[in-house]
Order: sequence, then structure tokens, then C-alpha cells
Amino acid sequence: MRFILSFVFGFISLISFSQTISVLSFERKDNDLDARVYAPVKDQNGDVAALIKIETTETNFEFEGGSLGIVKAEKKTGEYWVYVPWGLQRITIKHPQLGILRDYVFPEKIDKATVYIMKLSTAKLITTIEEPEILTQWLVITSEPSGASIYIDDKPVGQTPFSREFATGKYQYRLELPMYHPEAGIFNLDASSDKHRIE
Repeated sequence: MRFILSFVFGFISLISFSQTISVLSFERKDNDLDARVYAPVKDQNGDVAALIKIETTETNFEFEGGSLGIVKAEKKTGEYWVYVPWGLQRITIKHPQLGILRDYVFPEKIDKATVYIMKLSTAKLITTIEEPEILTQWLVITSEPSGASIYIDDKPVGQTPFSREFATGKYQYRLELPMYHPEAGIFNLDASSDKHRIE
């Protein structure tokens, strides 16, 4: 009976993509009258709230304003309109995939009935994570005739034709088929071997 053992070397690596939130710019727009004339909203004290227009193409953001809170947030095309009470000093922006921009401190004072433009960047970061280097190879065993029972380190693993991935190292094998003499031996899986023939 002739048996052929073939080994295929394999590595595993994982690439993940993640994104983060950052502020590209923040500026006051005195000539924008949305907060004062066209779409004013009053805060809990009856004052006209400031409006921060947050420019982003992403969706599903949540906003927190600390103890002063957020008056109202609306999704518009390409931006969010976030109404905040005057005097607010910081904002937290949350997103389920992008993460959290916590306690962003405004670079200028937030006044009543004033519009501010915040441009967000949601740049992609590519992180490569490599699994601990556990070298593996595929073991392929065929026999003529097929159907031989295979034992690796005295444990039954299947019948020929057979293929499975194993960690590199030294193994004992045994093949048994009725009406044939059993075949036994040792094989070594390592990075340099490609194919091994046992006769």
C-alpha cells in the first residue's frame, strides 16, 4: 500500500479597520441667522439656544453637554444641528462604530442665539493584528485504495483521503485497512517541508 503525505504551510493574520472622531475646525458664524431668525429654539431657561452645526457625512451620533445638557439635536443633510444653552463649555460626541470624542472643549465662548460650525473628521485607521506565531501546515493523506483508517498520535482522526491543519511538530501516524498490512511511522511538520512521501 502506498501513502502520500502532503504538507501545506499556512500563516494567519488579521486586519481590522477602525475609525475615530476628531474636530478639524470650530468657528463662529455671525452672518448665519438660523439660530436667531429662521430656526430658533429656546433652552430650559427660556433663552434662545446657540446652534452648533456639526458637519459630517456619518450618521447615528449622540451628543452630551454635561450638566447644562443639550437642548435639541436634529439630523440634516450632511450635518447635525445641535442646539445648546449659552455658556456651554464642552461637548461629548458618541458613535457606535467610531467611538467617543469625550469632553471636547470649545475654543471660544458659546453665546445666545449664535451659530457655530464644527467640522468633524471620521478618518479610518487601519490596524493590523497578528496572532501569536503558531505555525501550522495542512496534512493531506491519501491511500490506494482509499478508506484506510487514520490514527495520529494513537487517536482516530478519519479515513483516507484526509486533510486537516496541524501545528508544526513531530507526529506519529498509523493507517489501517482490512486485508492490508498496517502502515506506521513518524512525520515532521515544519516550515521547510512541502511534500513528504511514505511508501
